[in-house]
Amino acid sequence: MAHSMGVQGLRYKWARLAGEAKQITKANQRLAAKVASLNEHIQANESRIAEITAQITLLAEAARDGFGVAMQAPDPRQTIPKHHFTAWGGLQRAILDELRRANGIPRTTRQLADAIDASHGMRLTCDQMTQLSTSIRYRMRHLRAKDLVARVESQHGIGNASSWVLKVFVE
Repeated sequence: MAHSMGVQGLRYKWARLAGEAKQITKANQRLAAKVASLNEHIQANESRIAEITAQITLLAEAARDGFGVAMQAPDPRQTIPKHHFTAWGGLQRAILDELRRANGIPRTTRQLADAIDASHGMRLTCDQMTQLSTSIRYRMRHLRAKDLVARVESQHGIGNASSWVLKVFVE
């Protein structure tokens, strides 16, 4: 009996190790795919850097030949990508339009984001929808400071979810 229990224990351990090896192999394959993707991004960025460097050289030559000015190496500016989903001021207009369409029914930032996405035909990804909801939340705080919207606390008592409504409908 001890012999069969020992064999059974070894088989069990062998199966566990085989499963772990299979998981590690799959993880390695996923990581290799991610590395290949990152290498493609690196190549694309290097080609973009080469294009920009060529443009900088061309601008320096144009300034030298056209205006007789020797351009010094510029101090690189820090550029911060912005998450603009609409034209300047368009997000606030879209929010106010959606709140008017709601006709006094409170809307959450996610409901507003879904409505704006649908009305503008943006087809945003999940991450972009999160960024849009965050932008709407900041915009709503600004509109509340301007006394255009009111915050309505959640009736469900779940979390700290709140909804927004135009001030016209609250008073």
